[in-house]
Amino acid sequence: MRKMRLFFRLCILVLAVLCGIQLFPSEYAFILPAMSPFLAICSAISMRHAGLLFLVCVPILVLSFVRTRWFCLYMCPVGLTLEYAGNIRPTAKSRYTSWPRLGQWLLLLGLGGALAGYPLFIWLDPLSLFNGFMSVWHKPVTLIGALPAAGLTLILLLNIWRPNTWCYRFCPLGALQEYAARLKRTANKHTPQPFSEGRRVFLGLLAGSAAGLFAHRRITGGIGNVIRPPGAVREGRFTALCARCGNCIRACKEKIIYPDLGATGLRGLLTPVLKMGPGYCSEWCNECNKVCPTSAISHMNLEEKRTVGIGTARLYKEKCLAWKDSAYCVVCHEYCAYQAIKLIFNNGVNCPEVDPEICRGCGLCQTVCPAESVAIIVEGGIQKRLPPVNI
Repeated sequence: MRKMRLFFRLCILVLAVLCGIQLFPSEYAFILPAMSPFLAICSAISMRHAGLLFLVCVPILVLSFVRTRWFCLYMCPVGLTLEYAGNIRPTAKSRYTSWPRLGQWLLLLGLGGALAGYPLFIWLDPLSLFNGFMSVWHKPVTLIGALPAAGLTLILLLNIWRPNTWCYRFCPLGALQEYAARLKRTANKHTPQPFSEGRRVFLGLLAGSAAGLFAHRRITGGIGNVIRPPGAVREGRFTALCARCGNCIRACKEKIIYPDLGATGLRGLLTPVLKMGPGYCSEWCNECNKVCPTSAISHMNLEEKRTVGIGTARLYKEKCLAWKDSAYCVVCHEYCAYQAIKLIFNNGVNCPEVDPEICRGCGLCQTVCPAESVAIIVEGGIQKRLPPVNI
């Protein structure tokens, strides 16, 4: 039985790695983080609805009532990785029993924050950390670019130092499974929960709700010049709902989605942002809209995605060849799929001008501009819905 369980866990780990290196289509990338009941429940409570993705985690949640930490024992790729990491130092002792059970507080704070619309700490979900680690290796790696891999790396180092510490003292997903099993035992004995346990749950949810409400009200403004993926929820909720799993980064065929390394402050660290060039947000691509496990990026088809304005192109006339030099250059107009660049006759030539009521901010005009110093640049801001345009 033990060998069978190990074989099953190894198979899950291999499949998770293969999805991470994109051996399978990007549509399957969402499956691993979507298996986490912690992510799914926090997302469903925060968004006030449970989509079809919620069904992925239901069997795992049900099995957690049957056996304590069933997912940890049979499926979690992080758990197996940490188990092997703990064996690197056979003489190391598992001195974690005196450490506080922070995992249950992270769980309760996350659920409490979700009640206020701003779930906390979902980026500490182990499946998100695993996916974030895998998102680093699909492009040339730099020291700063490898930052999304830091979470799992730190957990591995902690487990080498103190085996089992993460799983039994810090993991919010493990704590959720323990609570599920505890509820089942309480129901079987037909006895109410101990007062101390109920008080802990109440205080944790209350503290999480207060913190989530405070954060939700404070983080309500625009995001400056940062461009979020199409369909991203409002910034006041996005930085909490985003699990930093890296699915959208790996799914992007144009390779223009990157982890934010400080442009939106500490609250937005490692959340996805778009950087135009050499690719752009193609009107024929909605891969990032298929893979978000928490609905921080809405699930939309191509027609819906084409109605979303992720930013607005700004034309700098002092750099534009047509406006500055009266040269015949309307490349941006010729390439614009949304017909958002109009022509104005000036100094004997047609000159481009952006219509902000139509522009989607896709960035194609920016990537094709032939000026030595690019004359048209997409600026971010709050996303908006625009009327459909025939492509």
